[in-house]
Amino acid sequence: MTKKEELVSELLSDFNIVAATYFPTF
Repeated sequence: MTKKEELVSELLSDFNIVAATYFPTF
């Protein structure tokens, strides 16, 4: 994994946590 890919996957996991918090249907 490149540094950029790591950063993107980190952002995605953060987004998924936020989405799960505000939109429990996810």
